[in-house]
Amino acid sequence: MQEKHKYQGGGGMFGLPLELITMLFSTILGAVMSIWGQNTKNKNEQQKMMISGMQQAREHGKKDVHFAWTRRIIALSAVFSIIVLPKAVAVFYPEVS
Repeated sequence: MQEKHKYQGGGGMFGLPLELITMLFSTILGAVMSIWGQNTKNKNEQQKMMISGMQQAREHGKKDVHFAWTRRIIALSAVFSIIVLPKAVAVFYPEVS
C-alpha cells in the first residue's frame, strides 16, 4: 500500500522554507537597491557642485580683463614659437649645418 506523505513545508534550499528564502532574497535586493540609489544621489550632487563651480569660474573670468589679455598673449606667443618661427628660420637660413 502507498503511504500518503503529509506536506510539512520544509522543502526549500538548505532545508529552509520557501517563504524564508524569498524574504532573505528580497531583503538583500532591497539593500542593494538602496545603496545603488544613494550612490546615484551622491553622483548627482557632485555633478551639481561641479557645474556651480564652473559657473563661478566663468563669472570670475569675465570680470578679470587682465587675465584674459594674459591668456591671449600666452596663446599667441605659443602659436608664434611653434608654427611661425620654424617656418621663418627655414626661409631666412636654408642651410642646415
